[in-house]
Amino acid sequence: MLVALVGILMVVGVGGWLVFGRQGKTQPQKIQEVAKTEKLLVTVELALTNLEPLAKGHFEAWLTKGGKRQSLGLFNVNKDERLLDLSGREIAGNRFQLKNDFGDIEGLEITIEPDGDRNSAPSPTLILKGNFVNSTANLAFEAIDPTDISGQYVLATPTNDPVGQEESGVWFFLPPGGNDSKMRPSLLLPKAPKGWKYEGWVVHQGKTLSTGRFSEVSGPDQSAAYSGRLGGPPFPGEDFLTNKPKNLDFPFPINLADGASRVIVSIEPDIDDQDPTGGNPFQLQLLSAVIGENVKARQPLDLILDTATTFPKGTAKILTT
Repeated sequence: MLVALVGILMVVGVGGWLVFGRQGKTQPQKIQEVAKTEKLLVTVELALTNLEPLAKGHFEAWLTKGGKRQSLGLFNVNKDERLLDLSGREIAGNRFQLKNDFGDIEGLEITIEPDGDRNSAPSPTLILKGNFVNSTANLAFEAIDPTDISGQYVLATPTNDPVGQEESGVWFFLPPGGNDSKMRPSLLLPKAPKGWKYEGWVVHQGKTLSTGRFSEVSGPDQSAAYSGRLGGPPFPGEDFLTNKPKNLDFPFPINLADGASRVIVSIEPDIDDQDPTGGNPFQLQLLSAVIGENVKARQPLDLILDTATTFPKGTAKILTT
């Protein structure tokens, strides 16, 4: 249902326009075709859940109608899910107000925008959207459908010797076996939508390292920062053998089969091949698992799907019409 938000005020007489004189009597005016259109203020209240604060970048809300978008305002959130302006002040009542240029509003969208962005066009990184029904829109993350998402991983180091230090790498492929003579992808994910990319991660001794960003489950990812001298297989993954970052207090190669390390597959904001939120894992962590102690190399291990605690949601309410 569309929500009408523009009023048109006209007072018309038989012979033309009528206006009130000082004594309260009507006085005829010259016939003319004039209509005064007043843009009414619209107030929208947002209530958002599971939307985490951004260390870099910011959110922007947009009113939508027929493919057109009008910015409602820029904001961030705090740990209490209160909305903040870009100076860090709380936005009263989580409410935005502006003159409505649309008339009938169909929906609301929230995008992620890079720092310093002040243009009038939304980024492709759409994190929440919903359509208004009876002045309320239920907002959800719709960039991908998590219904059929699943995955596995293996510990392996294909970029060094054929055998050696296999517990130092994480890869998202299924090894040849049985009736399969070739490697196959181990992740069931749709192609990453515009504005997003997938990224693999390992967490070892409290430190997080990327295995690389990718858009599809077949083909190499965009990084081989820590790999050995040999080329890796045509699937996402990484060997943690070389080029140890200076901020780590443990040596390379690393032992991921320590019973405490984790592997994660997230979906990350992507604008022109850059992540506007920085280099840490984004909150949309689709698949994860604790790596068991002394697990066998190249043995497929299950990843667990979790969207209930990582996917944001919310409502938008139109309070003024």
